[in-house]
Amino acid sequence: MAISLFKRQVISLKKDPYVPTSRSTPEKSLEALTGPFAQGDGGMRASEKDSASELAAPPARVSVPLELIQPDLVVTERPMPAPEPAPVAEPEVTESGAQFDLSTITVGIGWKIREGVSSSEPPSLGRRLLNLRFVKSTLLGRWLGGGGEHEFDLDVIAFLLDKNGQVFELGDKYMVGSDVIFFNNPRHFTGGVLLRGDNRIGGAGVQDEEQIVAKLSQLKSCYEKVRFMVSIYDGQNKQQHFGQLKDAYIRALDAKGREIARCDLDKNPFYVGRCLLVFGDVMRIGANWKFQLIGEAHSSDNFESVLADHLPLN
Repeated sequence: MAISLFKRQVISLKKDPYVPTSRSTPEKSLEALTGPFAQGDGGMRASEKDSASELAAPPARVSVPLELIQPDLVVTERPMPAPEPAPVAEPEVTESGAQFDLSTITVGIGWKIREGVSSSEPPSLGRRLLNLRFVKSTLLGRWLGGGGEHEFDLDVIAFLLDKNGQVFELGDKYMVGSDVIFFNNPRHFTGGVLLRGDNRIGGAGVQDEEQIVAKLSQLKSCYEKVRFMVSIYDGQNKQQHFGQLKDAYIRALDAKGREIARCDLDKNPFYVGRCLLVFGDVMRIGANWKFQLIGEAHSSDNFESVLADHLPLN
């Protein structure tokens, strides 16, 4: 029964749209048989003809050039959209609204020892031998100890980083000729970054005792960032930390000597017991440079602990 109903439905879909309700006799004329039908229209009423014409497929679209429709019209190709411009950093400005000149940046440190603070006993021989790679070269580092009893030695350090935030060139086993600027490697091989001075006992805390000068306008395009930090040389062995200093600071100056940013090492309670501070980055953004303060303190006195995060994985 279900099959017959299905066949019936299929057959009904093939039926003509109109079925006469009255029977016609053969004797009647064609006009009588068609009645209201229009001859020559396939047996369709006028209203059905209009409906069928609306449902009929539209004629094929013919493409006519605009030049034939409007002869005076000049047709040109639409230009391709311009590529997105490279990001441009907002110029650094001073408190008075003047723009900083970051063609050169100088990061300097100054400090003096707080009264009543002295160095502890010298490091063990094992520690001395482990630190042989970075021993300062005065009388063999004063027997590989790195200094005398009155030394409170702060060092300013810089990493030159590529677009991936990595140090590409590590130089020799003493890191001479590397992308790390410190007392073993005071001048970058490109000449664009230079370490000035190596004060080992501090000063009055009113002027820079050591500086790293980076000529950003001369840096090669492969360098996208310079990271600056300050550490206490052999501070853990000597039981020294930033909290024992007075008028100690690290600051960044622009090419005209205007101060961009500053961290006071002796006034921040978070720096007590710390021997190393990641100060900040100067980053290349488009054709400009922008300085970003970080202020991240570490208990380690060894910048290699920070350098490990900027080495290629392979």
